[in-house]
Amino acid sequence: MILPAVAVLAIVLCCLGRAVVVRIQCQDAARIIAHRATQQMQSDAASATAVAGELEQWADDMASRLAGSGADATLTAASGDWGAGGMAGEGRGIDVRVRAAVVPDPLHMLPAAVEGQAFAWSP
Repeated sequence: MILPAVAVLAIVLCCLGRAVVVRIQCQDAARIIAHRATQQMQSDAASATAVAGELEQWADDMASRLAGSGADATLTAASGDWGAGGMAGEGRGIDVRVRAAVVPDPLHMLPAAVEGQAFAWSP
């Protein structure tokens, strides 16, 4: 009677550990993609929309490589007053989100997918 309870507990702990690992991988992938977007906006003086479009395929490949084969990256261009309390002037930004599935969960007790987020900004 105790053995099945211990087995279920061990499985749940392993699945939760997997969710944490995938979340960290998604966050790392989003950070790397945002860093590349910032570099591209600074070197090319391109708009956030143009950079987001150019990097979309590369970002998906990078997300799949770093966060697993089912990972998907989304780049969304945004503009507004960023940095230094909104006093830095008009800037360009890209919101990067990487989403990946964790494990199949027929009982829906664990998160089905996790997400990492980063923001790329260039003055």
